[in-house]
Amino acid sequence: MSTHVRFSQLLEKHILEKVQRFAGRVFEKTLLIEVHETVINSLEEIFNKSVNYRLEKKTIQWLGMQYFNALKISDDLHIRDVVLFNEIELNELSYADVKLMSSLFDETVIGPMLDEELDRRNAS
Repeated sequence: MSTHVRFSQLLEKHILEKVQRFAGRVFEKTLLIEVHETVINSLEEIFNKSVNYRLEKKTIQWLGMQYFNALKISDDLHIRDVVLFNEIELNELSYADVKLMSSLFDETVIGPMLDEELDRRNAS
């Protein structure tokens, strides 16, 4: 298992632990805002303290939306199925950040999307 896979797994575990406190609450707009802010704050906490893995604020927000949208409301329903947020587009992020995330999250659900974006940029 590579270090990057372990990093992505630990990051996901950290985020899930942070949002677990919202379990059982009534699904409403203020709850969604709190959960979204918790995800973003959790990522900022990790990446702003990191020496090796630095990401721009916009990239942290993009990554936060990926985690936020993937959260489950119920066994078969994700947040992305019921909520639309203004999202930052992957092509808006810096090349360096996309490249770093591609290596950190290569074996996750967003890995292929990041690789495709890198390929697109390298081809132009």
